[in-house]
Amino acid sequence: MEGLEINTNDFVELYNEGAALSKLKKNEESVVCYDKILKIDPNHVYALYNKGVTISFLRKYIEAIKCFDKVLKIYPNHINSLSNQSIALIRLEKYKEALTCYDKMLEIKPKDFDTLENKGEALVNLGNYEEAIEGYDKMLEIKPKDFDTLSSKGIALVKVKKYEESIVIFDKALEINENDFDTLENKSEALVGLQRYEDAIGCYDKMLEIKPNHVNTLSKMGDVLVKLKQNAKALICFDQVLEKNPRYFDTLERKSVALVGLERYEDAIGCYDKMLEIKPKDFDTLSKKTLELSKIGKQEEIIKIYDEMLKINPKDFDTLENKGDVLVNLKMPEKAIGCYDKMLEIKPKDFDTLYNKGVVLVKLGKSEEAIGCFDKMLEINPKDFDTLYNKGVALGQLKKSEEAVKCFDAALEINPKDFDTLDSQSVALVELGRDEEAIGCYDKMLEINPNHVNTLSNKGITLVKIGNPEEAIGCFDKMLEINPNHVNTLSNKGVALCYIERFKEAVKCYDKALEINPNDSNIIANKDLALFNLDQKQNAE
Repeated sequence: MEGLEINTNDFVELYNEGAALSKLKKNEESVVCYDKILKIDPNHVYALYNKGVTISFLRKYIEAIKCFDKVLKIYPNHINSLSNQSIALIRLEKYKEALTCYDKMLEIKPKDFDTLENKGEALVNLGNYEEAIEGYDKMLEIKPKDFDTLSSKGIALVKVKKYEESIVIFDKALEINENDFDTLENKSEALVGLQRYEDAIGCYDKMLEIKPNHVNTLSKMGDVLVKLKQNAKALICFDQVLEKNPRYFDTLERKSVALVGLERYEDAIGCYDKMLEIKPKDFDTLSKKTLELSKIGKQEEIIKIYDEMLKINPKDFDTLENKGDVLVNLKMPEKAIGCYDKMLEIKPKDFDTLYNKGVVLVKLGKSEEAIGCFDKMLEINPKDFDTLYNKGVALGQLKKSEEAVKCFDAALEINPKDFDTLDSQSVALVELGRDEEAIGCYDKMLEINPNHVNTLSNKGITLVKIGNPEEAIGCFDKMLEINPNHVNTLSNKGVALCYIERFKEAVKCYDKALEINPNDSNIIANKDLALFNLDQKQNAE
């Protein structure tokens, strides 16, 4: 090396001995020779450099880097030291520091292909794909048809989702080697990224010509066929994989997806069972199995699986919620409330859970407890429509009609045309004897649904009650246009007609009702009374 001199024969002998021992892979003995030189001359460049190289073989990379640093303090452009220091840094995964070495080397040799290549790898390891691509472009200026560089550039382009550009690069690589498996695989990934699934299948077909039973290719091809909704073909791929190993967990999972796509829910459940033989406590598999069981209505089995899941994770909120919903469907409300209580231990102010619990309590007639749930909800959101409505219903069950009406009023401020709320409010108003206001509710309901039979009936009955039978008869007539043979309506119309002493018409209504239901004692009694009143009226005339 220019500028370096060996001053003594001893140095030369030690140096040559160290080099010889290194060639014989007696690296520790070689280092002893270099240390003897460095004890006499700590700045002996050859000894420092060779010691660094030798202890790199011993995987003492930190110590090696220190040797190369000392060389580079004396000779900053010592390219071999920069090169070997970069290798040691890469071994330690210190990619940023390695880049500093590569940049110094490229200042000395700007078009050194190997350095550009190594820099590209370091940048990829750091996730700096755009900068790596710039490096690959410089390499391709030097060697336009270098297969490995084209491949590396294509992979980096895929990483930054520049799929169209990557495909152009992979095609150039495939012009050089059309049967390169890895390049076909990387191209297929880019095609999938562009959702060009049919073209991706073309790549998989070529890959399978090269490696006919390649598990990963068959799996990926199956996944793409599922995306194309070609689930039957996807199953063929997955079954080929499972022929090699029936216990491939991921493949069984993929196969279950294809079976669900074909609505073969029982077979999908069979896959989950095989998966659970491999991983008996796999939470996601248990969860997926419940979804398919729900599609075939096996709710009792679903409960058993939720119980298994809750043994694995007793505080899994979603599982408790799903179990609660299924228990409600199975008409097991008390057990559902048990789930909701556990959920509220986890999230005491969870709005949906409080709501679900409140609704179930209302169905059970446990109105006081239900109101407790709704009150907590209204602390969170005082203007929640559903909560106000359901609290009103619960208050109605307790015959607290005044409070119920207040809840319904608050709900109707939010949604003035909600039919069910108007209906419930009318019931509470009738309970309170506020019949005129109840009729106001019926009118609003009939604006929404003019032919709603129950509303017409309730309005008619209430009108009779407040002494307005003429208008009541109008309601009953509308009902009879909808259903001329509605017994109760015929009877109610008869009562209204009697109020205004139209006894003959009333008797006709009763007669028609009795044609349909001849044994109704109330109608018979009302008819007899109408006939008596008719006779009295005629005698008086």
